[in-house]
Amino acid sequence: MTKHGAMQKLRSARTKLWLAPEFLTNEVLEDTYSEFPESNSTSFTKLWVQTRRFGRHLLGTKAGFLAHSLMESTALPYVQYVHLLNEVRLSVGALVPPLYYPEGTTSMLYGGLGFFYAKSLIDALDSEATRAVYTI
Repeated sequence: MTKHGAMQKLRSARTKLWLAPEFLTNEVLEDTYSEFPESNSTSFTKLWVQTRRFGRHLLGTKAGFLAHSLMESTALPYVQYVHLLNEVRLSVGALVPPLYYPEGTTSMLYGGLGFFYAKSLIDALDSEATRAVYTI
């Protein structure tokens, strides 16, 4: 891939949050997450376990249907590049500490979510992706 081709590919890459638009309303989010544990006073592992346990309570609800019918939004990898769609997918799990602090410093952003986002974009330029795009 040429430098020009790489620049075009990176510029045309899209970013997508792993949730459906109808899930991102205030009412649905409040109904879904009002009882979830806070992340301020616990370790990442403990928060992840508590969140997974509470997620079971969503089964049978509208919010639960939307959450569970979509790609798992709290599962690893938090950031993933999809070659054929030229798309970086961000999991909702990536938008909380320790990867993202809304009021954090620039270096915290670059060292956390920014690093994983940039790393996934580099996947767009690997030889496998180049072959996939040019052989379709």
